Amino acid sequence: MQVETALAVAAEADGHGNMELVALSPSDLLAAQTNLVNWCDGKVKSIRAELADLRANLRIAKENKWRTATLQSAVNRTEKRIPFYEKIKAAVAAGYLIVPNFPVDIFAVRVSRDAPKRTSIEPGNWGTPRIAVQPEELPVGEGRYVAPNASLEETSYERTKKDGGSEVVRRFEADSFAEIGFPVQAVKPVVLDATQRALALKIFDSVGVVNNQGAGGWVQRRGDPIVVGRLIDPRKNGRLVTFFIAWWLNTEDL
Repeated sequence: MQVETALAVAAEADGHGNMELVALSPSDLLAAQTNLVNWCDGKVKSIRAELADLRANLRIAKENKWRTATLQSAVNRTEKRIPFYEKIKAAVAAGYLIVPNFPVDIFAVRVSRDAPKRTSIEPGNWGTPRIAVQPEELPVGEGRYVAPNASLEETSYERTKKDGGSEVVRRFEADSFAEIGFPVQAVKPVVLDATQRALALKIFDSVGVVNNQGAGGWVQRRGDPIVVGRLIDPRKNGRLVTFFIAWWLNTEDL
């Protein structure tokens, strides 16, 4: 299958319209962005057509009392793909550029629930554990951003050990969502403003900063934060789409 490489939309012979968008200079980026918006429109249209066929097949299967589990799963998977590409389109239309999937420290995830799932953990007597909050992969404009780790409620109880003695066990339970916090202290206000604008659009499933690794792989908490937004592929194949939000460079760190 040949894929077009161009800064203009060029559909494949099979009609899927896949492209490789190449930008060799900053002036090329606008054309690439425009083409990607158009591609997303076509992708959503083709998925909706596929979904219509699947729903028709599911209806026929139900009417004939055939097995429907496989068809229902296909309908569910296809339904989730539409918001995914609509979010890509919304992000590109808002001016955000797709960048490689860097290692990222997530500091905000988008959810619709009022409270996290009542997950509990017993970590022993050392340290305070973390219970992760997963993004819900919501459509554009829905939900709100919270911290990626839930606020915890600590309790304890006495447990009998195998040797007949007793021990006090600490239990932590996810109690509520925590407020988000920007993970870099020394950062320009313009970066925080750009981050807040991105959060207000409610497009990205999660937002974070790229790990600032120095020599030897050590992660540095000072320096030049690159803020990015992420979208999660609903097909659960581990794929992510990452968008550039903001960057700040202090030449003292060069």
